[in-house]
Amino acid sequence: SNFEHIDLNTTIGNLYVGQLEKVDLNARLLHPNVFKQTNRFHIFGEIRSIEAGVFKTFKSLIHVKLEISFFKNLIHKNGIDWIHSINYDLNVNVSNSTELYFNKNKLVMLGLFTNDLRRIKSEWMYSFPDEDFCLWQSFPFQQLIVVYINMKSIINLFDVSCTLMWLERYLIEYINAEILRFDSYTIDFFTEFLYDNSS
Repeated sequence: SNFEHIDLNTTIGNLYVGQLEKVDLNARLLHPNVFKQTNRFHIFGEIRSIEAGVFKTFKSLIHVKLEISFFKNLIHKNGIDWIHSINYDLNVNVSNSTELYFNKNKLVMLGLFTNDLRRIKSEWMYSFPDEDFCLWQSFPFQQLIVVYINMKSIINLFDVSCTLMWLERYLIEYINAEILRFDSYTIDFFTEFLYDNSS
């Protein structure tokens, strides 16, 4: 359609969507001509699938939040190809503090959360289990994406797995380079993670 080629000149900084049921996130729903300036996507509810390249055109992206209680089905069905589309053209040596600091404004936080306190039960929560390690093995660290869990009450439900340790393997480098965006939720998670794994 002609809509595909129209520059709508929109400036939607934050997108907060709630009460979703079995939604497919794709370029038709998150159209780049509408959301190209969006830096935060907070999506409450059940996402059935995420198109592999859906975040590729969002150059201002700094934060994606998804519901943790539906994340297991999403990851098992979809894998993490959609994560690879975030900062797809970035290739940072995350062991180099100078490179990290130089690119700090490109960091994207990927948070898992729930607004429904009834769902804070271990059977609902995705805990990055060891059996899912192969799903996360190709995680694009060089694209400056940091995964975290949004609520301390969720973190305390499960032990830290090898999969989660793999995903947080550069956490000390991020902290030392002062590139993480801290708020009360991220501090809870990163502090808990570092404390549990300091020995």
